[in-house]
Amino acid sequence: MRVLILGGDGYLGWPTAMRFSARGHEVSLVDNFSRRAWHERHGTDSLTPIASLEDRIAAWQEVSGNQIRSYVGAIEDAPFLEEVIVETKPEAVIHYGEQASAPYSMASCSSVITPCAMLCSWRSCSFDDRSSSNITVHRRPAKKFFKARICLR
Repeated sequence: MRVLILGGDGYLGWPTAMRFSARGHEVSLVDNFSRRAWHERHGTDSLTPIASLEDRIAAWQEVSGNQIRSYVGAIEDAPFLEEVIVETKPEAVIHYGEQASAPYSMASCSSVITPCAMLCSWRSCSFDDRSSSNITVHRRPAKKFFKARICLR
């Protein structure tokens, strides 16, 4: 299965990518490294050192023999996301691409709506919002079903 993980550099995205890859799925990641940029701007860092995504992908390929593809860009950027979707042709999309801490997590709903609208226009799919930060999009052959949470500023 072709799996696209939005927010692939994060603490949930990377382990999810390795898990799917280890099970033989074709995995692609999207991230804009906003968390890393935020730390850099504020002179902070993670409590545990985290290697770059590029280094982790290379290490994963070395130990597993499996390739994980990476795309750098913002998921709110519809033309960028469309290119990724057309190239990867995902059968499953896992959305971790938002900031996990307030006030950033609810600052903008475009990181939720843009990918889901893009995917649902690309292929018939259902959109399943399982929590405020984890979203899964499943392709469904015959129906188009779209739900989105209401976002308040």
